[in-house]
Amino acid sequence: METAIPILMYHQVTPNVDAKFIYCSITPRMFSDQMSILKRLRFTPINLTQYEEYLSGRSKLPKKPVIITFDDCYQECIDYAVPILKENGFTAVFYVPTDYVGKKSHWIVPELGVEFPLINWETIKRLDLEGYQIGSHSLSHPHLAEIEPTECFDELKKSREILEEKLGHEVVHLAYPYGSFNETVRELAEETGYRTACTTEEWFCREKDDALLLPRINIMGYTSNIDFILKLHFEGKYNTTREWKRFTRRKIRGAGRLLRRIIDNIVNNG
Repeated sequence: METAIPILMYHQVTPNVDAKFIYCSITPRMFSDQMSILKRLRFTPINLTQYEEYLSGRSKLPKKPVIITFDDCYQECIDYAVPILKENGFTAVFYVPTDYVGKKSHWIVPELGVEFPLINWETIKRLDLEGYQIGSHSLSHPHLAEIEPTECFDELKKSREILEEKLGHEVVHLAYPYGSFNETVRELAEETGYRTACTTEEWFCREKDDALLLPRINIMGYTSNIDFILKLHFEGKYNTTREWKRFTRRKIRGAGRLLRRIIDNIVNNG
């Protein structure tokens, strides 16, 4: 039976969610609840090296694997998400836009008018030593599919080289900024030495998927605990309980009964 693996995509974890960034932000309480749900449903977090080893037949996966990823490396993710990961014994992958290490997320200012601090190199090195996986998120966080191939090549190659120099070991994992990619970007990712690359396409990944075009499940400020459970059950093909406002009261009761059956089934067969 083919294994379907949810790769969860997080950005900001903060007690002060900015409404302009709610599509990329959740509170520490939400993150803690979600990690508790993963544990209750018997998911085991793995990293991308373990996933590679499984694809090559060198190792087996746990019964219910999950990959937890963070794009951008906001400081508050380290302040609030990492302690929760440690508390649960979970690993995760952090994707770094190397031009912004120790600075702020200037790339979102034109669109949103806000910016947030990113972690520094000392923190990145500490995460790496603690066993968290570090990957590239390009140099300057551009839409890779919208820039010239030569510029894209530099964004991918130089960011990888910088990370390897700072960490002292190979870095082969990438997340495309904004999920922006095309055939050329994918080819350049392979040419510059990456072995996996994550997109923002929403479904679970499988063995047959291109390792340089891995899908992920976006977790945002509108993702309730019910949403989170349903995303895990329906392999990401579920939007948000905001849509439930369109239901009649009878349909909502029916959806609640369905949810209870789903949870019971996951727990009992997990």
